[in-house]
Amino acid sequence: MIPAKPREELTTGTSAASPRETVFSEVVLDVLRRGYSARFRATGRSMLPAIRDGETITVEAVDASAVRAGDVVLYRSSRGLIAHRVIRIETGYSESQGGSKAGGCRFILRGDASLTPEPPVKPESVVGRVVAVGRTWRSAAVPRRYGMAVRRLGELVSRWMKKFRRGFGSNEKADGFDLP
Repeated sequence: MIPAKPREELTTGTSAASPRETVFSEVVLDVLRRGYSARFRATGRSMLPAIRDGETITVEAVDASAVRAGDVVLYRSSRGLIAHRVIRIETGYSESQGGSKAGGCRFILRGDASLTPEPPVKPESVVGRVVAVGRTWRSAAVPRRYGMAVRRLGELVSRWMKKFRRGFGSNEKADGFDLP
């Protein structure tokens, strides 16, 4: 196995992949093009809790037309290969707007632990789908909706906590519940 690892989260200060990451990317892309799955250690925290820093992930080649919202995909960027979740697929975009040549679509991706999405990704940049995450002694499938459900629950709790911090009037209701 090659010692280089892909970066999974945003970095500050640099916008280009290192030479080690470039070699790693080329090897992974070649393995996927030949029809094999690639297995390697992910680094970064942007996909917590679905993928933890240092866990082994298994990626299989995927046709962009088979990608659905909720999938965790591996895509090429100027920073190297990145694994993030598809949160939305937008259609009707020209190539100058970040869409593909043929279908006119683009993917909106975000790490599960991130608050903001990545810039739109063209279908040609998607190289694979994460199909399993190795947890020290076992391998687990990547749940499609797990990250989205965790994010929605977090948003609901966050909204409720903001209301709570602002304080409620003595006769007000919070989301249908009477407060003392």
